[in-house]
Amino acid sequence: MKILLINSLYFPNFIGGAERSVQILAESLVAKGNQVSMICLAKKDGEAVINGVKVYYLKLANIYWPFGQRHSLLSKISWHVLDIRNRTMARHAGKIIMAEQPDVVHTHNLTGFSVAIWKEAKKGNFRIVHTIRDFYLLCFRSSMFKSGRNCIGQCGTCRLFSFWKKATASYVDHVVGISDFALKRHRMHGFFNNTPSDVIYNSFSKEKQIEKIASHKIRFGYIGRLAPTKGVDLLLEAFEEPEIYNKAELRIAGEGEEAFVDSLKQRASNSYIHFLGTVLPEDFYSKIDVLVVPSKWHEPLGRVIFEAYSFGVPVIGSDRGGIPEIINQESTGYVFNPDSTQNLVMEMMRFIDQPRLARDMSGECMKKAQEFLPDVIASKYVAIYLDLLQGETVA
Repeated sequence: MKILLINSLYFPNFIGGAERSVQILAESLVAKGNQVSMICLAKKDGEAVINGVKVYYLKLANIYWPFGQRHSLLSKISWHVLDIRNRTMARHAGKIIMAEQPDVVHTHNLTGFSVAIWKEAKKGNFRIVHTIRDFYLLCFRSSMFKSGRNCIGQCGTCRLFSFWKKATASYVDHVVGISDFALKRHRMHGFFNNTPSDVIYNSFSKEKQIEKIASHKIRFGYIGRLAPTKGVDLLLEAFEEPEIYNKAELRIAGEGEEAFVDSLKQRASNSYIHFLGTVLPEDFYSKIDVLVVPSKWHEPLGRVIFEAYSFGVPVIGSDRGGIPEIINQESTGYVFNPDSTQNLVMEMMRFIDQPRLARDMSGECMKKAQEFLPDVIASKYVAIYLDLLQGETVA
């Protein structure tokens, strides 16, 4: 099959787990014998072949590059207004789609492209699959999180910004949620209600084996972006409890805005809390016993969870978004309510009071990790592509 993937960013311009997940999918599809191409955003046009994937880099046609920079409120509003229906980007991408003549156009994160790309693809009668990886369609921030709280519904601004997106969503032939939560949240707001759907989690495969480094204390860990939505401050608050810090250590890996990271470090100036910066997964997981994912916002999934599983590390995760879907209670970890620090403390105390618990869970974690292997996830997408093409043939 010829498959064309579209995602805001691609190698080497990664900024998060979603981009890495798309790369793994693309390369897994190539490994299964498919011809795969990719369209992504860049600061200038270009082409490359990366691990068998033909990549088209399109210069973003908007007023600024939106990734990793701060801009004025007026500039942000102007940028998002253009992004509702960016015909220029759709037209440029449409030329590539027509040249490639793929069997399936598979879209992912559309920030910068806009949903106008769906209408452009339909001009050539191409079959369209869309994977929901964030809340871009519902919220102009892509997060549905504001002023330290999860949004219960769409505000007036987001309803206005998503009106055209909702109308255009009918062009999608099959929608995939990376979690049941993400899919249901979109349908709750009127997206994809009549579109065939599946839930397919992201994939992960570790590149190296690890050898656990022994410790006389239970070592909890956090790895990922350091931001208020991620709940790292909640984890630090739990470590203010004597029953925790007298018997455990905390290792925090990742980067974030300097001011916020400095505030975390000032709050945690203790010998049992270690800030590691950016580290390789194998180096991080070899030195922790339990991963904590204390997110306050409704993460669409939480890729770091099955990353931990692949290294045999159990997880304590918040009951936000898609996180609870991939934690088997009492088997691969525990779920807690991030509104209560004591709830987190209670789950951490399980591992402190039972020093062998993390080790006993390790086997189930590694077994669970098999569900997220790249070949397994790619096969599920191939099945969707084939169903669409067979339906087209029958029609």
